[in-house]
Amino acid sequence: MKIHHLTPAAALDSLDSSMEGLADTSFEGRLHAFGFNRIEESRKKSVLLAVA
Repeated sequence: MKIHHLTPAAALDSLDSSMEGLADTSFEGRLHAFGFNRIEESRKKSVLLAVA
């Protein structure tokens, strides 16, 4: 089932989280496993520049 179909409580439970957030041990484990929550910037050419 997709997470957006769950109740807030069920969604948090499926993510092993709570309204208070992650426990310190969960946070450290997830940080080690997945790294920081960063979005990589990409330099894509504008469609207008490609046509010009």
